[in-house]
Parts: sequence; C-alpha cells; structure tokens
Amino acid sequence: MKIFKYNFLIIALMIFQNQVFAQQEGVSINEDGAIPHESAILDIKSDNRGFLPPRMTEAQRNMISAPARGLVIFNTTTNCTNIYSSSGWYEICGDCTPLPPDADAGPNQQYVPGTSFTLDGNNPGSGFTGTWSVPWSFGNPFSFDDVNDPNTVFYGEPGTSYSLQWEISNACGSTTDFVTISFDYDTNVVCGGAIVSTTPCSDVPGAVLNDDPSTPLGIEYDWADATSDVHGVGFGATTGTRALVEIAGQCWARFNSNIFPTDSAFASPSDHDLGSDVGWHGYWDYSTTENFPNEGRLYQWSAAMNGETTEKAQGVCPDGWHIPTDCEWMYLEDALGMSIGHQIQENNWRHSGEVGLKLSDDSPNGLNSTGFTALMTGFRLTVGCGSTFPCNMADQNTTRYWTSTENPSNSNQAVRRGLHQGTTLQDAVYRRVGETKGHGLSVRCLKD
Repeated sequence: MKIFKYNFLIIALMIFQNQVFAQQEGVSINEDGAIPHESAILDIKSDNRGFLPPRMTEAQRNMISAPARGLVIFNTTTNCTNIYSSSGWYEICGDCTPLPPDADAGPNQQYVPGTSFTLDGNNPGSGFTGTWSVPWSFGNPFSFDDVNDPNTVFYGEPGTSYSLQWEISNACGSTTDFVTISFDYDTNVVCGGAIVSTTPCSDVPGAVLNDDPSTPLGIEYDWADATSDVHGVGFGATTGTRALVEIAGQCWARFNSNIFPTDSAFASPSDHDLGSDVGWHGYWDYSTTENFPNEGRLYQWSAAMNGETTEKAQGVCPDGWHIPTDCEWMYLEDALGMSIGHQIQENNWRHSGEVGLKLSDDSPNGLNSTGFTALMTGFRLTVGCGSTFPCNMADQNTTRYWTSTENPSNSNQAVRRGLHQGTTLQDAVYRRVGETKGHGLSVRCLKD
C-alpha cells in the first residue's frame, strides 16, 4: 500500500512539472514548457483554453467585504469582467460599475397651497448619493429640510414657480431629473378689495325653501316671480319651482334669463351675420321658442347689460338682481374648491376643484352637486355659417355666461365663463377675459 501511494505521488509531480514551471522571476502555466515572461509574476499560455476568474452576480460581488484594489471577478449580471479600484468597481467592457440609477424627481405640481411641499424623488439606493438643488432661482427665496433626502420638505414663496433638480451620483457618474413646484397665491390679486354680493336666498321676497337633498352644495328655493317675463320682475322661466339656489351664501338664478331688454334699439334683428355688438338677442337656432325648457335667450353683451356698462348692472335681471362680475364668479369658484392660481388664470380651462362637474348636470359626468344646473345652450358667433349647425351658432356641447366685467384693455370685449360637455373638459370652467361683445351668450342673474 505504501509503495502504491509513493508511485502515485511521483506520477502527479511529473504531470505538474510538464504544465507549471516555476522560475525565480515568475510562474508559467502552459503546455509547451515555455518559461514565464520576465515582466510577469504569472504567465499563463494556451491556444485553446482561457483564464476563468471567479463568476458571480452583481449582488454577490457587492457582498465582498473590503475588496482589495485590483481584485478581479466576472459579473454575470452585466456579463463583464470587473476590477476593483479605490473609487469602486470598473467594467473592463467600458463602463464604470455600478452606474447610478435614473433619477426621478416626481410629478410636476401646480398651485400648491401654502409655502411648503414634500418632494417625491426616487430612492438612490445603497452606494449612491441623492442631492436636491435649484439651479435657477432668479433671486426667489427657497430652502430644503435636507438636500439629500428624496422626500424632504421644500419651502418657497407664494405665487412662485421653482424648477428643482434631483441628482443621483457616485464615482461612476450621475443622472438628473427636474420637477416644477408652483406655489399658489396666498390672496386673489385680481379681486383684492372687490365687493362680492353674498345675500342669502331667504332674503328674496316670496322665496320659499324647497331644498333638493341630491344637491348637497346648494340650497334650493321656490320663487313664483321667476316665471314672469316682465323686465325687472322675473327670469321668464317655465316654472317657479326651485328657481333659486344658494351656493356659499350667494343667491343665484337657477335658470338662464329669458327676458327682453327694455331698450327698443335691442329688438332682435333679422340679420344673422352681425360682425359687431348691436344688441342682438334670441334663441340658439333663431327659433321663436326655447329649444329646451329654461335654457333662456342668447344675448350680445349690450343687450344682456340692457345698455349699461358698469359692473353689477341690472341688465336683463329682476330688480334687486344683477349680471354677476368676474370676481363674483371667482368667489363661487373658490367656495367650490378651485385654487386661487386657477381662479385668476386667463383664457384657459381651469380644472382644479372639478368645479365644472359641480355646476352642470349634463351627461356624461355632470354631478350638479350645487343645484346650479348649467345647461349646454351653445352660443352665437359674429360671422361665418357652419354646415353642421345653424348660421353663426356654435354646437350645443358648451355654454358660455356673460359677466358684467369689461376687458380693461379692450372696450369691445368682456369677461365670460364657459362650461363643456366633453369628458376631458367637463370638470373645468373656462375664464376668458377677451370675449367679443358681439357674441351671443347666456345670462345667469345674481341677487344684489
């Protein structure tokens, strides 16, 4: 048995001697007996086999404790040879590793109430550093609780927009993403000092409470005078039942006005192609009656105002009522949840608070939770005849309401509101500052 073991050892040494040749200068591993190169401590030579370093995933590699500089592994996650240096792992295939993940600063935020917001950057992960900054502040004050926290609190100024950068970095590089944070105004800069009518419907003579429980944001009242078509008395409505609705302390007519102006110059002209405000008023398709109960008449601005030009003019409303101002509409919008920033936004659909849904009961999404019961009446243009609807009449998937506020920059224009039936716009209310007075729009009266 001892002889067998001795012979086996001799054979093994002979085989190893044919493959490994140790010299004082280095070690050579080959099959042809070549000595190691004088510059190498280890010289491996083969024409049909390769050198195989330890193979592991990136996660396993990252578990190596205190790797030495120059340590080599094959990364099975990236399929690249990795070498460690003092600054991190590097990939021989060309990329430093690990590269930082894509930065995500979170969604843009408009009209943020107050002056602070909790940010929503993505977590950079172990071995990476995340940093918030404001590259362009334009002198506006700001601060962070912790610039390295992806979910830190950011502080800014009311009515100011900031572009924030979220950067994730390590020795291999960095990635960045931007997010816009816009803080809302703390006051309505358009309506500061404006007088807004907030008379409850219970103060209207003859009004009788008849609340509809399905409209929790409004309180309805019966008012018999609403059916009168006499100027200064009623609205020309088809019914007095729930003809008034109180919303946030304001008493609104629940039906559109269907009253003739008293000025004889404002008789409905037969000319359908009017390019200016001549006091036209009439129904949507020039018919002699309403297309739908209580959708009312369409008025050019001078007819709606009955020849007056001052805010809160009585116009075609009953005595003790008036054409609401731009700021009185804003008061309503504010009470229904619209942000101040959206309230004062010009010439745009304003979605915050979903006020449009609360004012309209038209399908597909109208909630009419206020009882305002906005109807899609269409409106009248000034020129041009379409082929799909009567001459100069816009399709009845929208409605527009006059205010008694003129455009301060153009006396031929006034401010109006608009609602839409479409699924993407029905939650919004449009505020246009420069509506041509020659257009024919609806009128809703507000109690003085």
